[in-house]
Amino acid sequence: ALAGRMHQDESKRLPGTIALVRATNAQNQGSLAETVKYAELAIQLIPKENTHLLAQAFITLGMTHWATGDLEASLQAMHVWMNDMQRLGNQEFVIASAFAVADMEVILGRLREAENSLQQAIQQAGALGPEAETVTAHHHLGLALLAHEQGDDAAMTQHLQIAADLGQRTPLVNWPSRWSMAQARLQEADDAWDAALERLNEAGRVYVKNPVPITQPIEAYKARIYLKQGRLDRAQIWAQERGISVDERVRYLSEYEHLTLARVRLAEGAFDGVNDLLERLLALAEAQHRTGSVIEILLTQVLTDQAQGDRLKAHAALERALRLAEPEGYLRTFVEKGKAMRQLLLDFNAANKKQPAHPLHSYVDKILAAFSPPVKIISNAALSNPAPDLIEPLT
Repeated sequence: ALAGRMHQDESKRLPGTIALVRATNAQNQGSLAETVKYAELAIQLIPKENTHLLAQAFITLGMTHWATGDLEASLQAMHVWMNDMQRLGNQEFVIASAFAVADMEVILGRLREAENSLQQAIQQAGALGPEAETVTAHHHLGLALLAHEQGDDAAMTQHLQIAADLGQRTPLVNWPSRWSMAQARLQEADDAWDAALERLNEAGRVYVKNPVPITQPIEAYKARIYLKQGRLDRAQIWAQERGISVDERVRYLSEYEHLTLARVRLAEGAFDGVNDLLERLLALAEAQHRTGSVIEILLTQVLTDQAQGDRLKAHAALERALRLAEPEGYLRTFVEKGKAMRQLLLDFNAANKKQPAHPLHSYVDKILAAFSPPVKIISNAALSNPAPDLIEPLT
């Protein structure tokens, strides 16, 4: 009788297990539609009491929704996964998952929610003890980058130091790559472009494949830095080798590359198809409620419109971006666009000088003030010896 019940239980699990295996295979092959199809089927077929297997199906579905740009659906699946892990007593899994949740909230333009998600996970880890705290290297790095975006250098330096220390002991395999990418971002902000390229090369060397989708391909990031260096030819080589076009269908995973291509065309002064590309990217981001993406696309439109002499259109797009960005405290996203964006912001304030009570005046002033201060960074050597590499060690 016992053998019969065991066989019956196995039979109940088998259809859902098969569907989950098919979803995993489809994910490995890069077939997003098939992954969603079989992950959803697995969720329907797996017995509700088999919490662990069901959680695997939800995390597979969540990562796939992320890759398609449906961040709302991805967050929903992630929260189901985290709740299941909490019930199973795998609290470290819950803590580790919080940095992915925060990443998604940043893409959705919810910087303050992302900060809250990271802080809550850090508090949970602190209650569990030192072993759980090693998982939060990613969380402190996330908080450092949020502080950097919002112009809080003191908080950025503090969280970077903690992240560098914890990163030496973290069990999460993608830490070295994530750290190098963050260092590249900070080096770029400090106009240390050669150093940023070195960090990007290092990030590529140490990358370990994992379910989190690659939304910022390293070679495209390097192309953006080439443009800042005035090396248009190198950026053009990237575009040619990548085979990317302004006319192809837009999708979330190629959004960063398409925006990079728009910058290349802007540097060339070749605008054919660029405006249409940006409109299609914007429509997709709006449909998927990705406000972080919307802001980035709008700012690219601003620079493109300005370069084509359409000042009114540029100012309208800039005002819309500012209204979306102001509640979340965006700064570096504007500063990263360089001198052209600074001039546009100056022009925006000048154009609205007859409205001294304009709600965006003080915000624009704050962004303009962020264009000049240097960024303090921790070198990659901090992975082995974090404290001495701080420009201003914490007291």
